[in-house]
Amino acid sequence: MKAIQYFLIAVVVSFSSNLEAQSTFEKAMTKGLNLLDNANGKDDLQNAANFFDRVASKETSEWLPSYYSALAYIYLNFEDSLSLNQRDKYLAKAMERAEKADELAPQNVEVLVLMGYVNMGKLSADPGSRGPSLSPLVMQQFGKAMGMDPENPRAAIMMARMELGMSQFFGSGPEKSCALANQAQQLFEKEKATGIQPKWGKRMALQMVKSCEKLAKTQTNE
Repeated sequence: MKAIQYFLIAVVVSFSSNLEAQSTFEKAMTKGLNLLDNANGKDDLQNAANFFDRVASKETSEWLPSYYSALAYIYLNFEDSLSLNQRDKYLAKAMERAEKADELAPQNVEVLVLMGYVNMGKLSADPGSRGPSLSPLVMQQFGKAMGMDPENPRAAIMMARMELGMSQFFGSGPEKSCALANQAQQLFEKEKATGIQPKWGKRMALQMVKSCEKLAKTQTNE
């Protein structure tokens, strides 16, 4: 009888410890997401990336800290004042962290979209010389992500942005990219991501849909 009691006590203690550890992790991640969401400029984005790196060093089995650190570095790369070399350094850090997240969560559609986003950043940094090699890779990554999870709004909006860039480069119409943007917006409306799970991208979709609506009105009035 005592053995059973000791076993039950051990189970309760272990369960409570796990809950406490998870709560601490989620609190840290929530703090980091607040830093990222409210970042205003390079220093804030760097602080957010550093914060997630510290969480990743403690929570070595969790993929989300490395994921969000990579996302912060992607955002950093788009700062207007950066040189090509500086952008590449930020993107190298982003890819390093994305690959770490991929090791911890293989075949994860969110990580695949993230890696495509890194490569899209490399492409946009120097489209003239990198377009031929990186465009097919980025299209493949976003296409694979959409195939893995057709309901993922980030896969849809990133593909929409890529299609828009391709249409502008080749001088074709934006119909395909605008259709994808509308699809992404609908998927964001249905998304039920909660807590610390990825849910970025809705603002991108809204902005792109508005741009498509303005373009459609302009074409109608011509």
